[in-house]
Amino acid sequence: MNYTLDDNIVKACAGIVGADIKKEPYQSAIEKAKKSIGTDFAPGAQREREKLIDAIKLNLTSRKKNPIAALICAYNIPATYHQFLNEKHKFCYELAKNLGMI
Repeated sequence: MNYTLDDNIVKACAGIVGADIKKEPYQSAIEKAKKSIGTDFAPGAQREREKLIDAIKLNLTSRKKNPIAALICAYNIPATYHQFLNEKHKFCYELAKNLGMI
């Protein structure tokens, strides 16, 4: 599936994730978006999925401080650069969809 979004929607998603908003509907939208990440990982790879989600959130918050290649190494994520990027796009798409932005 194509998860291409307008740059402004991606910035809004980054702002929501970076601000760590605990109020509804943001919190439930983030939780739903997290469930779409790493769905092709092995069933027992829950810890790897959690690391991927944390890394995606860091990258969304600050791409320059947290580049994808560095996050893959630091978190020991079993994914390529392109897989990470696809999961990041999927997360943003799901978050935007859950919040009614698209």
